[in-house]
Amino acid sequence: MAPDSERLTLSVVDDIRSVDEDQWNRLARRDEYSPFLEHEFLASIEASGAAAPETGWFPRHLVLRDSSTIIAAAPAWGRTHSMGEFVFDQGLAEAARELGRDYYPKLTATLPFTPSPGYRFLIDPDYDQAEVCRVLLDGLRSLRESLGMGVFSLLFVDPDWEPFIRDGFDDSLRWAHQYYIWRNRGYADFEDYVSRFRKSQRRNIRRERSSIDDQGLRIRRLEGDDIDEAVMDRMFDFYRSTNENFGPWAAFFLNREWFRDIGRRWAHRIVLFAAYPAGVDEPIAMSFLIRKGRTLIGRYWGADRFVRNLHFELCYYAPIEFAINDGIDLFDPGMGSPHKTRRGFESREYGTYHEFDDETLRRLFRQVLPEANRMERDRIDELDRSVPWRRDLDDHHQ
Repeated sequence: MAPDSERLTLSVVDDIRSVDEDQWNRLARRDEYSPFLEHEFLASIEASGAAAPETGWFPRHLVLRDSSTIIAAAPAWGRTHSMGEFVFDQGLAEAARELGRDYYPKLTATLPFTPSPGYRFLIDPDYDQAEVCRVLLDGLRSLRESLGMGVFSLLFVDPDWEPFIRDGFDDSLRWAHQYYIWRNRGYADFEDYVSRFRKSQRRNIRRERSSIDDQGLRIRRLEGDDIDEAVMDRMFDFYRSTNENFGPWAAFFLNREWFRDIGRRWAHRIVLFAAYPAGVDEPIAMSFLIRKGRTLIGRYWGADRFVRNLHFELCYYAPIEFAINDGIDLFDPGMGSPHKTRRGFESREYGTYHEFDDETLRRLFRQVLPEANRMERDRIDELDRSVPWRRDLDDHHQ
């Protein structure tokens, strides 16, 4: 139905915890919505201080009510930098600075610290989706203007939702990006999946998996009641050590309190894969994933020592085997290097949308974007063609 404008109220919320969790999640827990839009995740990143004004994240969430009932919402933040967004527009910000233009502060609608396509507005399905999208987009633009911000960005847009908003933006300011996805093509088991690869890669995958046993490790999946504070403390230690290895390129945005808090709030979503040496109860490595319905999303991993092929096992093979056995359709492993293609991850495109109050910045972005998009789409095509499927089954993954 179309919303009754006389009963609608649009408010700006600077603390997600002030919004009723049940009302928010009545919308956010629908299967088609990213889990990172749920109240528990947003509350945890704010409560822990990970996404707070002190770290350059100023919550400015839009909440649309029909009478007293929340019918839609748009999570958004005022930003004083771009770290933790994973769209890497810092070059554009630097160009703006050299031109004497202000890029920050900006208004960003996104999934914080989450390079996984899935951002969308939360909308009650009984209401007209296109109309409510228009109301929220107008609200975000008005908010940007009232806050004196010159840039508005909509990041990691859910490809399935994009048709509802694409007409509301200048398509010449849509930035194309690559992401990886694994699709369950009805595999009977992991060996059936491996059989889809060319001979050399089948041999390579089997060798990589068997090397874990050969090195005396056992892999255990942790879920539900397994997710306690001690486990989450250990996961944080791995997360921290991984980021320490990357120096200035690290993505160290979350703290120990976040890992503890999300373990308390969200144990039903968390899936961990842990590696244990024989006779040892303390894991030497772990991967952290989120499951919602028939979708699995990889987030973090770490190890306290190097073990050959362990990253592949904990971050790809064990989750894929779990997905096949548990009827999961999609597995998003996160951003990263092209070695994912050799393990069967396809490449696809998602879009980000950008608006600029400053005509000079708008013109600059329009100048560089066509070539950037062409190069990115060429990269997507090249990565997707490089998945080593058997030639007689090339049509299988189309």
